Parts: sequence; C-alpha cells; structure tokens
Amino acid sequence: MMKETIRPALIHSDITSQNVIIADDGQLFIIDWDRIKLGSIYVEVAIALMNTTRFNPVFIHSLLHGYEELRPLDRIERKTISSLYRLLREAWFVALFPRSPRSRNMIDIIEQTWPLRLQAMDLLDEWADQ
Repeated sequence: MMKETIRPALIHSDITSQNVIIADDGQLFIIDWDRIKLGSIYVEVAIALMNTTRFNPVFIHSLLHGYEELRPLDRIERKTISSLYRLLREAWFVALFPRSPRSRNMIDIIEQTWPLRLQAMDLLDEWADQ
C-alpha cells in the first residue's frame, strides 16, 4: 500500500505463541527480535493472527483491539489484513512442495481447523467493514 512505500515499518517477522509472553499483570511482551526487518505491517498482523490466536474469536478481537489502540487502521487497511488472513500458508506450502513429507501434515492441519478458520474469516470480514 502507498502508506508503506512512504513510511516503511520495522516488523518482527516471527510472531508466534513462543515469542509472546504475558506478564502476571496482563501486559504482553514480544520477544526474540533477531529477525527484525523492513516489511508490511498488514502481512505482519495477518500472520500474528494466524500464529497466535488459534482461531479463537476472543483472542482475535483482543489482538486487533490492542493493535488499534496504538495504531488505528482505516477500512482499506482492515480489508487488506482480512484478505491476507484468507491466504492459507499451509496450502501454499503444499502447492510449492507437493512431494514433501510435511505436505500431508499441512493438509491435515487445514482439514482439522477449517470450520474454525471459516468462523475467523467471517469475524475478520465484519471487523473490516466497521
């Protein structure tokens, strides 16, 4: 998006549950910043949603609300994140490496999580339309 060309962002590029710590007082910390780079905040938020929320609506709302407390997003930015969330990384892996032993595992993950993913996609569409 044009905003990112004008003012690129530093992103973590490895936000997973293992890199998130929640303190006793509820404060959240992101650790392990060794892969920091210039990149897209929209991709970063979509990946963080995929990697940390387990498709749980409460966790999804919490992440989005917390993010927008610091950096509000407009409708186009929200639509971009919602669209990126729909791109199943597991499906891309299978398409790129069909003979990989991990491909079967990736397909199993998609099948097991599909109903929850659809609900999460609907939730993100509603959030994007706000």
